[in-house]
Amino acid sequence: MKIFVTVGSTAPFDELVGIVDEVVALRKWQGRAQIGSGSARPLSLQWYSFRPSIKPDMEWSDVVVTHAGSCTLLEAIKTDRKVIAVPNPHAQGNIDAVKWASEDNYCLLESLESLPRVLPNIGTYVRKPYTPPGCWIAEKIKEFMVI
Repeated sequence: MKIFVTVGSTAPFDELVGIVDEVVALRKWQGRAQIGSGSARPLSLQWYSFRPSIKPDMEWSDVVVTHAGSCTLLEAIKTDRKVIAVPNPHAQGNIDAVKWASEDNYCLLESLESLPRVLPNIGTYVRKPYTPPGCWIAEKIKEFMVI
């Protein structure tokens, strides 16, 4: 199993990195971490602070564990990977987006406390594939244009 954990750029989330690092070590899985401005230095995960894009790491992984930031969450659910969202208590986030995604089964919404139980069993989780909504902006603009 290949796990990618991302904490975003707005606030450190060392606790999340630490839990994923422990599970990856116990399970002998492969892992990568985007640690942001945090001070965690995982032992079982390849890590970095920031990169221009985390998309290659999401595509490499089987599971994306995210800090539940709206942009990162949307990027993760656009992949066909299993997604676990763990809201960062140190950051102000859009919990509504995470609740929507979990209620529609695009991801699991978990806490730091539940993650060590959920992550080892993630192989049984089947999520709903994401289909982007249609975009009709060009057609609407043409309705108002005089040609």
